[in-house]
Amino acid sequence: MSESVPAHPSTPGSNLTSTPGSGLTSTPGSNLTSTPGSGLTREVNRLLNRLRSWSPAAWDVTAAAGGTRAQRTAALAQDLARLGREAGSGAPAGLRPPPLAPHGLPDQITLLAEELLDLLGRVELAPARQAALLSEAHEVVTAARLDLEGPGFGFATTPLR
Repeated sequence: MSESVPAHPSTPGSNLTSTPGSGLTSTPGSNLTSTPGSGLTREVNRLLNRLRSWSPAAWDVTAAAGGTRAQRTAALAQDLARLGREAGSGAPAGLRPPPLAPHGLPDQITLLAEELLDLLGRVELAPARQAALLSEAHEVVTAARLDLEGPGFGFATTPLR
């Protein structure tokens, strides 16, 4: 993780935040806004709002594509870490985010998404590469959000007879 991306433990429930001068603006407790990644930021914030509202039992609900919500969210963390590496985070190949208990996954997603947005805002990243990574990140986050929300939004569903 980049040292310039602070966690804000004093603001539980806040959405993505960033450091001054990164090209991204927000204040703790608000939604992050950024020019190049505003669509991605919006999707991540939508997902984080959902993740932070789940009870411990909700993490065990089966995601639409199979596996639990916790497993699907951990897979998203892997994808965001990979995209961050491709954007120039400097993380060694094969390094993965540490496994966390489900209640820690929203914070992990926040940090990984924040780092990715910071990396995508760097001037040394070629515009075509930036656009490709931004597009892939948006697709990955949107797919995860839709998969995690799925039918029933976590309520047990009983087939009609």
